[in-house]
Amino acid sequence: MKCRRIALILLVLSVGTFAFTADTPSTAPEVFAKTIDKITAREADNVKTFAKYSPIVETYVQGFKKDKELGRMPVEDSYFLGRASFKTRLQDDSFISDQRPVVTRNILRQIKEITFERRTGWVPLGFTQMTIIDRGHFDRLHYKFVYRQKEFVGSVRCLVFDVVPTAKGHGMFLGRIWVEDQNFNIIRFNGSYVHPEEGSAFLHFDSWRTQVSSGQWLPTFIYSEEYDVMNDKQPVTLRGQTRLWGYATSQSDTAQEFAKAFTTIQVDSKDAVSDQVDSSSPLASQKAWEREGENNYILRLEQASLIAPESPLSEILDTVVNNLIVTNNLSIEPEVRCRVLLTAPLESFAIGHTIVVSRGLIDALPDEASLAAVLAHELAHVVLAHDSDNSQFGFNDRLIFPDTAALDRLRMVRTDDEEKQADEESMTLLENSPYKDKLANMGLFLKQLEVNKKVLPNLLKSRLGTSFLEITPRLATVKSSSPELAPKDIHQVAALPLGSRVVLDPWSDHVDMNKARSVPVMAAREKLPFSLTPFYPYLTRNFVETPAAAPTETPAPVTLPKADSQPVAQRANSESIDGGNLSKSDRVDIDKVDGGK
Repeated sequence: MKCRRIALILLVLSVGTFAFTADTPSTAPEVFAKTIDKITAREADNVKTFAKYSPIVETYVQGFKKDKELGRMPVEDSYFLGRASFKTRLQDDSFISDQRPVVTRNILRQIKEITFERRTGWVPLGFTQMTIIDRGHFDRLHYKFVYRQKEFVGSVRCLVFDVVPTAKGHGMFLGRIWVEDQNFNIIRFNGSYVHPEEGSAFLHFDSWRTQVSSGQWLPTFIYSEEYDVMNDKQPVTLRGQTRLWGYATSQSDTAQEFAKAFTTIQVDSKDAVSDQVDSSSPLASQKAWEREGENNYILRLEQASLIAPESPLSEILDTVVNNLIVTNNLSIEPEVRCRVLLTAPLESFAIGHTIVVSRGLIDALPDEASLAAVLAHELAHVVLAHDSDNSQFGFNDRLIFPDTAALDRLRMVRTDDEEKQADEESMTLLENSPYKDKLANMGLFLKQLEVNKKVLPNLLKSRLGTSFLEITPRLATVKSSSPELAPKDIHQVAALPLGSRVVLDPWSDHVDMNKARSVPVMAAREKLPFSLTPFYPYLTRNFVETPAAAPTETPAPVTLPKADSQPVAQRANSESIDGGNLSKSDRVDIDKVDGGK
C-alpha cells in the first residue's frame, strides 16, 4: 500500500499540472472543484476577449427529406450573412438588406437568443449564440460537471466533461465540453440549450474554437442539426453550418497601422520605380484610372472580410487562368488576377481584370476542368473588354460606407447580351486549352444546378455577381454535350458537398486548398451534391501558450468522477459536485486522469 502511494505521488510530480506535497494535502473533491473553477474562470475571460472582435458570421441551413436510395435530399434552404458583436449582449448586423428590418429591428427586441421562432422563422442571432456556452451563469453554482474521459481533438489533448444545468433558466446549456489541458480553454462544446421560450425552439449544435495566430481560442465552426421540424405539415431534418472569420480585420486599429508604417525603416534605392503607371498618353491614363478603381473595389471587399487577401488558393486560380491565356496566345495588360470571395453562395464575376470566384463554388466544383470552365467564362469578359463600370470606384468617397452595405453598393451584374457573348468566347478559349476534352463533369455540374435550383435558391443566388441561372444559363454548350445525370451511379459525381476544397483561416482570411485525403464514395447516398455535413476540423496548437499557474495550495492527486453507461439525467442526484462532495464510488485512479499530460 505504501509503495502504491509513493508511485502515485511520483506520477503526479511528473505531470507538473498540480504540485503535491505530503505536508498540506487536499481532498480529491477540493482539487476537482478547483479544476472546474479554473475552467469556468477561463471561459469567463474568453467571453470578455470575444468582445474585442466583430467577426463575419455566415449561416447556411438546409432542410432534408429522406430517400431510400439517395439518402437525404434537400427541400429548402436559408442563408444569413452578418457581422457579430459579443459585447454587452450578442448582436448580428446583417449584410443582406431584405433581412435587416426583420432581424435587427423587430425580432431581436422581442426574442432573446433563440434559433427558431415558429411565427416568423429563423432568427440568425440564435446561431451566433451557439459560440458561447452561457454568458453569465457558467459556474458550479448553476451547473453540475461530470468528468468523462481524456481525448485528443486533433493533436490537442483534452479533458472531457458532461455539463448539466442545476437550475431552470431560459437558454441554459446541456451537453459536453472539451477542455484543452494546458490553460483549460474550452475548445469544443456539443449539446443544446434548454427551456426555450413559448413558441420558439433550440437546435442541437456542435461548436468549435480554433487557436489563431494571436494565441487565442476563438469561435470558428458550428454545426447544427434537428430532426422532425415541421415544414408545410411535413417533417424535415434541418442541418446548418455557421462559420466565423475576419477576426484580425475586425480588430484593426488605424492609429496603430499608421504608427507601424512610420516605425519601419525603409531605404529606397536611387533606381526605385514609382508605383504610378506611366500615363503619358490618354489611353494609358484611362487604363491606369480603371485599374485604380478596380484595386479600390477589391481592397474595400477585403477590408470587409468578404474577399480573401492574396493567398495560396488565389495563386492556384491564377495558374489555371494562365493556362487559358498561354494556350490561346493572348496578351492582356494589365495582367489578369484571381481572388476568392469568402461566402458560400455559388457565384463568380469579373471586375476589370480581376476574376472573383466564391468559396462555395470552388468547394462544389467536381474537378479542375470545371474550375477552368468557370474561369474561362469570366476571362471572356476581360478579352471582350466588357465594361465593369469600375471607373466609378476611382472616387474613394463611393467606398466609404459600413461593411454591411457592401453587398448593396458593390454589385457587378452583367447584361444578358454580355453573358451570351462571354459564353461563346469562353468556348473558344476552352477549345484551345488543355481542358477541351475534360468538360463532361462541368456539364453534369450545370445539370445538377438545374435540378436543385428550386429547392436551394439561396445557395444559387449570387450576392455580388450574376447568378449561373439568373438570366441565361452559363456554358449551355457544355451542358448540352454532357452525359445524362445519373444520381444512383456512384462513379458519376456531378457536384461535391460544401466545404470539400477550401480551408479558410479565421484570423487572417487567407484561403488554401484542403489537402485531406479524399474518401471514396461507396453508395449513392454518399454523393451529397451541394449538401451540408458536420464539421470535424483537425485542431492544433498554433501558438505556444504559457501553462496555467498551479493552485496556490498543494493539492493531492487529481481524482475525478468516473464515466459509466448511466444516462446523464439519471445521474443528476448521485453525482452533484456542489461543494465538491463526491461519493467514494465516483473516484478513479490518478493514472486515468493525469492532470492533463
